[in-house]
This record gives sequence, C-alpha cells and structure tokens, in this order.
Amino acid sequence: LCGQPEPETPALQALADRLLPGRVQWHTLDEQGISDALALADVFVLASLFEGLGNALEAALSGLPVLCHPLPSLTWALGEDCWFVDMGKPGALASALAFRQKHGFDTEALSRLKKRCQQLFDPKTVAHSLESAVLECHRRRLEASAEATVV
Repeated sequence: LCGQPEPETPALQALADRLLPGRVQWHTLDEQGISDALALADVFVLASLFEGLGNALEAALSGLPVLCHPLPSLTWALGEDCWFVDMGKPGALASALAFRQKHGFDTEALSRLKKRCQQLFDPKTVAHSLESAVLECHRRRLEASAEATVV
C-alpha cells in the first residue's frame, strides 16, 4: 500500500498484520513518489468507503484503470468508464481484480476516462466554473440585499 500515513494507519497496519501476516507492504510516498508509483502500476485501487477523489483522479489522468467504491464524488468525476466495486462487500475487490486480470480492461473505456478527467479538471475549465460560481453568489447576495432594503 502506497501513500501518506493517516490517523487510522496504525490500526490498519495492526489489522493487516493479524489477518495477512507478512503479506502487506506499507510505503510512505511523497508527491513525486506517488507519481512514480502510478507510472509503474497496472491498476489503481481506491478501496476507501469514504475518501473522495484522492489519487484516483491522478491515476485516471495517467491512463490507469481505476477501481473504487461508487461514492457520489467518484461517480460524478470518473463517470461510467471507471470500474466501481462495492468495497463494503467482503471479497468484492478480490473478485473484481481476478476478473480484470483474466479479461483485461477495455482500452477504449480507459481512453474515455482519461479524456473525461482532462476535460472536467482542465485548469481553465475549473477556473471558469469557480469564477461563475463566485459571480452567481455575488449576484444573489446583491438581490437579497436589494430586497431587504425595499421591505
């Protein structure tokens, strides 16, 4: 497992040691290390039931297949070309990985996933969306202020 330590990491390490003794490796990586690991990976798994986008976006932009739980933020950002797995169901991830190992990943779906993420998270697009949201909030505030003044 690669990434940055979180508050629950020691408990997860203890659980892994108990359930899978000697079979789980833990690697703390900085940003460059994460990018390097993604470049070497065959697939990216975000097994969290709660974490939002995490490194799944970076993995998708790298062209990797992404397997993750169908959280609203992930289904919106990654769309139908991501491989969603109910991570709360025992054995679901292992089954999904075994299936993908046997059948592979749809290369056209991988291309669509990467393109979707590039379009949704293009800096100009994000900046324009943020600007529009701020202007809309400002407009509503002015309208509310004008209505309060009239009354």
